[in-house]
Amino acid sequence: MQADLQRFADLGVDTDKYSWVPSTFTGQGSALPWDENLTAKPSVYGAIATALGGSGGGGGDSACSVAYSANDWGSGFTANITITNRGPAINGWTLKYAYAGNQRLSQGWSGTWSQSGSDVTVANASWNGALATGASASIGASFSYSGANGAPGAFTLNGVTCG
Repeated sequence: MQADLQRFADLGVDTDKYSWVPSTFTGQGSALPWDENLTAKPSVYGAIATALGGSGGGGGDSACSVAYSANDWGSGFTANITITNRGPAINGWTLKYAYAGNQRLSQGWSGTWSQSGSDVTVANASWNGALATGASASIGASFSYSGANGAPGAFTLNGVTCG
């Protein structure tokens, strides 16, 4: 346990008055991932993810969530996507996902959209790249297709799988 606590210290975990619970471990305490307002502390979340060998989120939690819906009219649809940042604040994001069918991007808004095969990539616009913890960005695009129009199964934000 002491070695794990030292790894957190080596990774730069803050030691402000809200960082440690006194008397939990002799001489050290236990790192708290929240401040007095229950806001995630980026240095602690990052240290926990790094110490556990992950790239963010840790445990069963995800650093982001994505809500996806489609307005379908048979040969095309509008995809409406809301990205919510559940991790530390970020300044600049890229969302990636894939379709299983033959959906083809026509145009997108509130981001820079591109498609290569079934893979879709959206980078933030100049005005919506900063996402504080708990903040959301809403984006959308229109697509054409034939046959089945299934929703994407997984999304990643800056390389981290969203829940």
